[in-house]
Amino acid sequence: MWYRKKPDGTNKNILTDTINNKNTVSFLKNYGKGNPEIDILIETRMDNFEIRLYKDTPLHRANFVFLKKTDTLTIPVFIEL
Repeated sequence: MWYRKKPDGTNKNILTDTINNKNTVSFLKNYGKGNPEIDILIETRMDNFEIRLYKDTPLHRANFVFLKKTDTLTIPVFIEL
């Protein structure tokens, strides 16, 4: 089960949609239909940037949107060389 912070910023978590190894494909297909976003804002300590997700990879797009909306998406630190 997945949890995320409430929109009002309180520390209490609320239960979100459930995904598991038996329903992954059907879950992501349905999730993608209800969440058609293609532009996602990534916020880091260094800067913010926007990425575009393409609809020709619907399961990957839906998975990325799901992880972002449930605050479970972690982005590695980018180091400038």
